[in-house]
Amino acid sequence: MLPRIPFMKDFWGFVENGRKLASLHLNYENFSDTKESTAFACLVKDIKESKQTANGLFAKDLRDKAATDIALLSENDLRIDKIKFHIKGVKDTLRLNDKIAIVNIPLKAYEYKVNGKSPIEWVIDRYQVKVDKDSGIVNDPNCYESEEGALKGLKGGKYVLKLLLSVIEMSVQTMDILENLPTYELIETKKKPKP
Repeated sequence: MLPRIPFMKDFWGFVENGRKLASLHLNYENFSDTKESTAFACLVKDIKESKQTANGLFAKDLRDKAATDIALLSENDLRIDKIKFHIKGVKDTLRLNDKIAIVNIPLKAYEYKVNGKSPIEWVIDRYQVKVDKDSGIVNDPNCYESEEGALKGLKGGKYVLKLLLSVIEMSVQTMDILENLPTYELIETKKKPKP
């Protein structure tokens, strides 16, 4: 016997939102340079200014300057050992290393969970230098180079930076879609009498 599949009153609303979610999650690497995103990368020395000016009159100039500053950094300046929150317990700013930070991370991005953690926290946990205590194998994200997808050709810290920016924006957009799902209303079906 097949399980009962409920018929929804707004079936096409669920279909439309499901397609948006599928597209969003299949193309999650494409969001690192989204201009609408509130989160952006800047130099650690500019964190305070970036947070204060991020939504103001000079926000575009600030973002452009931050992008230029980061583009001028060497590969060694992009090296990541362990990603941390800038201030413990405050999740709106991440420090990738002593030079680079991501600021203005919407707290909504942490509401989306995959297996108990937000995708941002998964990236923070997975992309750090670790040595396996049993085998001695070093897991170093600075040696990684993306071979496919939207981030193809990016190496090490630059890849992790773009991945984090993409995951942040993907998480925010996912929550927007989930918050706007149609109401869960079933179409009542009449049971057939047993012969």
